[in-house]
Formats: sequence, structure tokens, C-alpha cells
Amino acid sequence: MQPLKNKKGPDLGDSYLQYLGVTRKIATVNMHRATIHHFDRFLSQFKIEIKHLQVKHIIEFDEHLERHLLTITTRQLHLKNLNLYLRWIERQGHIKDGATKVLFPDYRQDFVFIKQAILPPIAEEFINVIGTINKPKTVSGYKSCLRGFYSGHDKTKKRPHDICREDIERYMLYLKERGLKINIRIGRLLQIRRYIYWLNEKGKLKIDPDRIISQRDFPRREDSLPKPFPLDVDIEIQRRLKASNDIDKLGILLMRRTGLRIGELRNLTSQCLKEGLDENHYLKVPLGKLNNERVIPLDPETVELINRIKSFHSLIVDKKMGEHYLISGKNGQQRCYGHMSAIFVDVTKGISITGRANLHRLRHTYATTLLSAGMSIVSIKTLLGHRDIRMTLGYAAVTQESLRNEYFTALAKIEGRYEITNYKLKTTNLKQGVSRAFYDTAASIKKFVKEHGDQDSKKTNRLLYRLNMIRHEVSIHLNLDQK
Repeated sequence: MQPLKNKKGPDLGDSYLQYLGVTRKIATVNMHRATIHHFDRFLSQFKIEIKHLQVKHIIEFDEHLERHLLTITTRQLHLKNLNLYLRWIERQGHIKDGATKVLFPDYRQDFVFIKQAILPPIAEEFINVIGTINKPKTVSGYKSCLRGFYSGHDKTKKRPHDICREDIERYMLYLKERGLKINIRIGRLLQIRRYIYWLNEKGKLKIDPDRIISQRDFPRREDSLPKPFPLDVDIEIQRRLKASNDIDKLGILLMRRTGLRIGELRNLTSQCLKEGLDENHYLKVPLGKLNNERVIPLDPETVELINRIKSFHSLIVDKKMGEHYLISGKNGQQRCYGHMSAIFVDVTKGISITGRANLHRLRHTYATTLLSAGMSIVSIKTLLGHRDIRMTLGYAAVTQESLRNEYFTALAKIEGRYEITNYKLKTTNLKQGVSRAFYDTAASIKKFVKEHGDQDSKKTNRLLYRLNMIRHEVSIHLNLDQK
């Protein structure tokens, strides 16, 4: 373990770094080493004892980092690392229980470093196999899933491939206790089921996989609706992004104007702007989440935005690289998810937003805005790069503004019709009504006799005659001829 730069850290810091070094990469440990170095220097400069820390000291530490010209993303990373460091100190008993929760009220209480299990050779073999047909990010998800599973399985002292129903139930409880969302838990169970089936195919697992984990073990999936930003919030966000002279913020604006996913924005190259034979411009989106390429038509304002972003590339230090990422740092390196998310959080400060202000909501806003403007759901499906129309239909359920406008437009038309039809209605002709009743009765009798026969037609004719006389007498009695 390398010592802290410029100054040797406290014994607690060294112990913590050794604890992290067991399961964490060198780069991660070095970042935590830098955090402890900055924090120790801050405590020494202001003569603060770690057991007397208060919320104001954490705020002052952030300001201390800002004075040293650290970017907002680096500062947030240091604060997250400090949060984990202090929680570790709290578990060691050097500060009172609950102190970290008071110091960092905005951080998740379950966000702690858990000692990850080292995967057994059989699990590593499985990871290598699926790595031949899946993306690196998917493989990383499987690796994380198996580490979580074996962190509990190792305690049973059983062989890695000895898996039974009780082990799956223990893992299901572990996922729930971590507070993972239902859809994430479903994904983890699907991954572990695939691993169990693979073990069975290899002959390592003698039990029928369906007896270990079955479909009934999966919770019902949550189908949440897209969450677009309200119109006023959307306008304010775009205004702030346009006014910026920062490549990252302009990249976020490009996300809003084209409906890109954050992964697609990160993978855009400086050659993404294409001109068609019709002299119109298009954005070529590389392979993304669903493994498909697509092109998005661009309006002149968005073309100007991309050219504005490309103007930053003249500042890139590394001139050896032939093709840079469109959104990149000074050395042409690709931006990470956390960096872009932190930039967007900073952009939305002071805006009243319901729910989390994450980057993916810009994509939801893009789609619902087009749908509200009258664009067909099929065309929006193509723009978003969806494989199945059912993925796009969710946006049709949240165009509340269009639904509200159409509803009140219909009500206005109905109300207008009622106002127009305020003329006097024609009254019923009583004479015609009484006569019609007698005529209809006679006609019904004649129809019945014709269909079913009549044993005494003379008697029927006499009754019909008497019915006609009654009609005449009623008409005279009520003076219907005068009305």
C-alpha cells in the first residue's frame, strides 16, 4: 500500500485503505487516498477533531475543495468517499453511532462498501462464457450478481456448485434487505437462474433447476410511466443549457433536442454529423442499448449546436487521436455517467422539480413533446430506436396536456351546441298521436292473425270495427278535431 501523497495519513486512514485494497481496484483505492489526504489537511488546518465534526464542517470542507479549483464532479466524488470513510470509522467505534447519518442526511443509508466475495473458478468460467456473447456492461452485471450471491453462500461452507432452494431464498431476502427496486431484483434473479441452468448443463448441479428457482419466485414487474419535465421546467432547463459555454452542458442540450440516451451521447464521435443527398443533416447514432444504429433528422438550430460543440475540439491536447468523442475532456477522453449526471444536477439547482432530476427524463420530455405536437407513435418509435412499439406506447399514456386540451375542447363544443339549440321545440300533435295509437293496435292484431291464423275471422272483424268506433268516440269526446 502506497503512503498518502505529501503527508502520511492517520492510522485510521491507513487501516481503511488496507480494508478497501482487499476487494477494490488500485484506482479506486487511490481516489479514496486522495480524499483522506484532503480531509486530513482540512482538519489540521482548522484544528477540528474528527469526533467533534458537525454538518457545517462538511459544508466548509466542500468549500475548501472548491478553493483548490476542483470541479463539481470531483468534489462530489470526494464527499461520497468521505461519507463511506466516516461510516467505516463509525463501525469501528471511533465516533458515536448515527453521527454519519446526521452529517450526510442526503446520502442513502444503505450505500456502504460491502466486502465482496471472490468468485470461485466455476463462476469465473461462467463469466468468461457469457462474455463471448454479451456486452461488457452486461457481463459486469452478472459478475456483481454472483458476488452478491456468493457473499452469503460462502458462509455455508458448501462447495460453490452445491446450490439448493434454501440458498436462493436467502439470496432473495438479501436483495430485498438491500432495498433494491423490484425491477432490479427481477434482473438479478434472472441472472442467477441463468447461472443455475448453466451449472446443470455442465453436470455440476444434479438437482432440477426448476426445483431451485421457478417463475413464481419473481415479483410482479413494475410498469412505471415515463416522467417528462413540465413545460415551464423544460423551457428553463434549455435556457440555462443554451446560455452555457461548457461542452458538457451543450452535450446535455443535444440530448434534449435529439432524445439520445446518456450512453449514446457518450459514444458519439466527432464525425456523427452527416449530410444526406437531399442536403439535409442527420445525426448518426452508434450502437446503443438495443444494439441498433439509427439516424435522426436535425433542424438548423441543432446542427449549429453540434458545430458549436465541435469547436471545443481545437482545445484537445492529444493531437495524435484521429477521431475524438464528441463530448470529451481536454485529452479527448470519454465522459463517464457520473460526471454528466453531476453536471445536470448542478444545472437544475433552484428549479422546483417533482421527482428526481435525472438525464433520462430529457428523453421522456423529447418524446412526449413530439407526441403532443401530433407526431405519430410509429415515427416516434423510429426516432427513439425502439424495437417494439409497446416500448413507445408508454409515452401515449402521459401526454396529459394534449388529453386535457382535447377534453376541454370537446366540452366547449358540446356546450356550444346546447347554446345554439335554445329554440322552442315543436309540441306533439295530440290528435295524430291518439289516432296513431289506435291504428298501430289494429295493425298489430291483423299481423298476429295473419301469422298465427284465425279460427273466427268474423268475430275478429267485429272487434276491429268496434276498436275503430272507440277511436272515433274518443276523438269527439276530447275535441281532438279542434286541437
